[in-house]
Parts: sequence; structure tokens; C-alpha cells
Amino acid sequence: MSDEAQSQSPQDEIPAREALWRRILAGQVAEVYVPGFERRVYRYLPLTLGLEPIYLRPHLYDEQGIPATTDRLAVIARELAAQPRWIAGGGPWWWDRHFAARAEAILIFELYDVVEHRNVDNDMGIGHALGRLRRTMQARLQGHAPTEEDEWRWFLAYSAPAAARGALTTMENAVYEVRERYPHKTFVITNPSDRKLLRTVRFSRGRA
Repeated sequence: MSDEAQSQSPQDEIPAREALWRRILAGQVAEVYVPGFERRVYRYLPLTLGLEPIYLRPHLYDEQGIPATTDRLAVIARELAAQPRWIAGGGPWWWDRHFAARAEAILIFELYDVVEHRNVDNDMGIGHALGRLRRTMQARLQGHAPTEEDEWRWFLAYSAPAAARGALTTMENAVYEVRERYPHKTFVITNPSDRKLLRTVRFSRGRA
């Protein structure tokens, strides 16, 4: 065995993405971006991983009640994203992009859930979403749980018409963006047991 091989730690042998997932579950990830966070976080992460929630809404108006400009909000987003220990997401992409870029990890809770925000007369309404959920649950009962790649393929197929028209919802657009920009740190949570594990996570200041 070479000196280089001997100097490698067990952590070095773990694929980077798997190592990141382990750090998330160990409470060692301090900045997390979640598309649709403001509308969904308490459904999936009621205790926010022990991180400080950041919302867009409190910053929409200044102290005098005057609406903040887009430029001003972008500055605020950059400043907030530069701070430590937060969980954020749920605004338009020009706001969210600062958090997505700075986040150590990005979590998407079931891609079928992203499309629940569409109206029933759009390409993907709640009926489509619930149908996907039923099929997913049946697959799990049969021992054929869908993978992240399966979820991406279904999501992209269903959202293609809206994407071609430039009519994606805010959440869908964010999902497209992080898939293209940050696949190395984006996790689609498809397994119910993973959701349960994440609910037990609390950030630890003594992180690696």
C-alpha cells in the first residue's frame, strides 16, 4: 500500500455526495436551501433542522411601510445568505439564488409536491400530483421505491409543456435551477424514512 493510500481516512473513501448526506443527518450542515421553504418547511421540517429560518416576507417593506425595491431585496438576500446557520427558500429566484448558491445542501421534499401549487387547469394540477403520490406509494409497498433519478424524470416530463411556454411556477423554476446548477449538493427526499431522520436532526456547533 502506498504512503498516499495509507494517509487516506475512511471519509476520503466515501463518495462526496454520500459524505454530504451523512453530514446533514449528523447536524453538521449549517446552511440549507429548500425550494418552497416558506410554504412547506413546517410540513416536512417543523423544527427547521435547528437552523434559523429566513423568510422573504418580513423584508418586503421598510420600517416606514414603503415597499422595498427588487434591487434592495437582492442586497438583503446577499447579506443574509452570507451569514451562518440558516434555512431558507420560497421566494422568487432572484431572491432564492443567493441562498441556493451559498447553501451547503439543497433539499427537495418529493418532486410531486412541488406541482401541487398549480391550478387544476394547468399542465400539472393537484390531481396529477395525487396520482403520482398514489403510484409512488404503491411502488414502495411492492418493494420498488422510486429513485431520485426516477423522480427527476417524471417531474421533467410533466413540467416540459409549462417550461416551453415559460410558465413554470416559482417553486418549479427553483427546482429547475438547482438541478442544473447544483446537482452535487441537491437531494430529492423520496424515502419516508429519510424524512423521519431529517426531523430528528439538530444543527451542532461542534460540526466537522
